[in-house]
Amino acid sequence: MTGPMLDRLEVICRSTAAKWECEVLEFNGEADHVHLLLALTPKMLPSAFVNNLKTVTSRLLRKEGALKNQVQHFLEIMLHGKNLRAVEY
Repeated sequence: MTGPMLDRLEVICRSTAAKWECEVLEFNGEADHVHLLLALTPKMLPSAFVNNLKTVTSRLLRKEGALKNQVQHFLEIMLHGKNLRAVEY
């Protein structure tokens, strides 16, 4: 994971925790994993929260990454097409 991806992941984790009435006390990560220190309510099962958090973060990061890739691909096609037309003239 890149720095911007970790930053976005932290935002998603904190937002999701707030929705579940929990709190991310500490967040840090590396290229292949993250570390979280969480404050959960007594009624919240840690396994249920982590399962939900993994599902939400994965879905959102993939969706945002896919959208970014689609935009980049579209721009590359458009730019490549313009270059070809310029050569033909």
